[in-house]
Amino acid sequence: MSDLLLGARRLSIDTSWKRLPDKWQEFEMEAFFSQYNRSIVVARAYVNSQSADAHLVLFQRIFAIAAADTGREVRIWHIHGDGLDTITADRHRGQAIGWGKFCQSLCRSMAGYCAYEITKPLFALTPSDHLKRCYHYCFLHYTRNVGDLRGYVEEVVCTSMMRLASAEELPPAIYESIIATIRNGGKKAIDWLKDKESADGWALAAIYHPKSKIPLHIWKAAPSTSNGNEQAHRNVNRDGMKLSLLAATMFGEGVDFRQLNGIDILLKHGIHNRDQVQSHFRQAARALIRSAAVQKRTIEGHDSELQNSYSELSKLQNEAVTQNATLKRVREDGHDAGPPKSKLRTTEKKYTELYLSLSALQARSSGRVEAPELPHPSLLIPQPPQPLPPLQMQSQQTLWSDKPQGNYFGVQQVSAYSIQSPSTNFGLGSSTTSPSHSSNQVPFRTASTYPPNTITSQQYEFGHEFTYANYSHQGLYQGYPPNTYTPDSHYSPEGSQCR
Repeated sequence: MSDLLLGARRLSIDTSWKRLPDKWQEFEMEAFFSQYNRSIVVARAYVNSQSADAHLVLFQRIFAIAAADTGREVRIWHIHGDGLDTITADRHRGQAIGWGKFCQSLCRSMAGYCAYEITKPLFALTPSDHLKRCYHYCFLHYTRNVGDLRGYVEEVVCTSMMRLASAEELPPAIYESIIATIRNGGKKAIDWLKDKESADGWALAAIYHPKSKIPLHIWKAAPSTSNGNEQAHRNVNRDGMKLSLLAATMFGEGVDFRQLNGIDILLKHGIHNRDQVQSHFRQAARALIRSAAVQKRTIEGHDSELQNSYSELSKLQNEAVTQNATLKRVREDGHDAGPPKSKLRTTEKKYTELYLSLSALQARSSGRVEAPELPHPSLLIPQPPQPLPPLQMQSQQTLWSDKPQGNYFGVQQVSAYSIQSPSTNFGLGSSTTSPSHSSNQVPFRTASTYPPNTITSQQYEFGHEFTYANYSHQGLYQGYPPNTYTPDSHYSPEGSQCR
């Protein structure tokens, strides 16, 4: 195993949390060897800390054991010009910073310059500088972490994050637009970008190649995922999980010896451990097939969740209609409306919360789920008509005054009011001190600014004040008809003679 570790060009590292009890974890270093046609775990260790300093000690001990077994020291490409060129891992910062510190410890007293940047002395490289020259993020872990932000940030922000995972350089205008979109995406998006840009931006360099110092051909040759580690976790977990340290060590040793026996049989007899030779093309094709199957299952799950949400919303809608009718009947009967009103509010709250979550579910679905007709939460419960506000009289003006003469009844006093209404923009109505008329409403000719009405004149017997109203326009009284008052022609004493 030590010889395989020091001969590996590209390593992937990961930690398993199921193998041991809660305070212990299993750390694995894995590499794919095309000459043996298989992926092999070249180092296995048990740790109880995930800090950067703990991983520094871990890497020092692992490579010290390998050097003691083989008599060879570890060699890293950007430091020595050959050997290990990339490390693929997830976003575990403890592992990453620990590896950067290990690289720094190797070349702290070395003369020479970086193989990728010949103006940079090796002893001057920081842990972040080392990570920019050899560290690469697992694309699947990165995709999963961005997907976890859905529901907290808009879809366009998630799309911008995914566009950063690129081996090709984006045009400056597009790159700045992507960064601006993420910065304006809310607190979660801002925190995500700060995490990637912190510590001299080594995390951003691990996903966006132009920020990295790794040569492009090495970047593209590196494994894009840590699936080898995930497969190794699955293989070893078949022998048991939540084991004691002794049992986990013995079972792990058995798995490792079976791998070495398979390599020995291949070297001695030329017999592969599988019928078909594993090539990069077959790996890529199988990865695509598996990815398509996973995406299909994921979308089907989202469709099922969306359909269940539609069903639940329809059920809540029917409950709201029933409870609203019950509340109306209880009020009409004069009983206590507290319990049915409380139930209706609870139903409305559930409906609102589920309705607001539909947009996120619809964005993740296939678009083939038929959506029922669902009212907006504000329209779920019909609102009773609101009473109109009281009319406000702003001014009063006496138009004319006359005294009764003998048996004739003239106009004594007519006062015109300008009344404001929220639904109109013109003055409404007029009044007098003592109206007198028959049971039917009598039109009154006065100076008015109101719209014309089509009310036929009614007969009256006698009267000495002529201001009457017609009921129209949302229950408000308006003057009628819109003629200018002419005392001589319309309301002379002779015209108002008592008959």
